Amino acid sequence: MYYDSEFEIIEKLAVIGRKDIKHPKELNIVQWGDMKPKFDLRKWNNGEPLKGLTLDEEEAYDLMIELNAFFKGGRKLPPGKYNE
Repeated sequence: MYYDSEFEIIEKLAVIGRKDIKHPKELNIVQWGDMKPKFDLRKWNNGEPLKGLTLDEEEAYDLMIELNAFFKGGRKLPPGKYNE
């Protein structure tokens, strides 16, 4: 178990990629403990959270701006050593 507090999934937004059916990556709005809800991108195992990333609204907005600029510029990730 990677988490040490109660959590509530407020809203499920998307499943990101579908390569790992056993542990799908999900984008959700999650409230951890008594903290403010945040955007949460992580893998899940039968309803149990695995390693992931949480972003507040400002961080998520900044990430969206940067990703939009990256893709609108026609850029792609460089090929890697283990790319399929």
